[in-house]
Amino acid sequence: MVCCTLIIFLFYWFIILHYNYFSVKIINILICTIFLSNYLILFCKNPGIPGREYYADTFRFETEEDKLNYQQCNICNIIFPKSFEVFHCNKCGICIIKRSHHCPWIGKCVSENNIILFLAFFYSLIGYFIILFISLIFFFIFIKNNYK
Repeated sequence: MVCCTLIIFLFYWFIILHYNYFSVKIINILICTIFLSNYLILFCKNPGIPGREYYADTFRFETEEDKLNYQQCNICNIIFPKSFEVFHCNKCGICIIKRSHHCPWIGKCVSENNIILFLAFFYSLIGYFIILFISLIFFFIFIKNNYK
């Protein structure tokens, strides 16, 4: 999916460079900057991976009754309270707190920690493709009118 996006992105910028209108270039650069900045911020944000204090080798129960209020992931050995909504993602290989889904476009899980950034990324992606589509239509009209 990422390779397909890069091919579309490169093709699109090849077309944009041939536009004679400065305003079209500015709008496209602005939308692209918003899209890429949302992507980078989302990519760097922690999706909800529990901290080191939840790993079994460092976690200590204060009393034996505390063990009843906690559960442990059998795959990654993370101990967390039963009140947490934790899901183990097989693609990421780690437990995520309040996970929504694993997104192949960003290569990580979407959870409560990064859902707002994900929605900003998603809507900027939709806006980017709408601008791309409109720009391509105008580009092909421009080519058709110049070669008559």
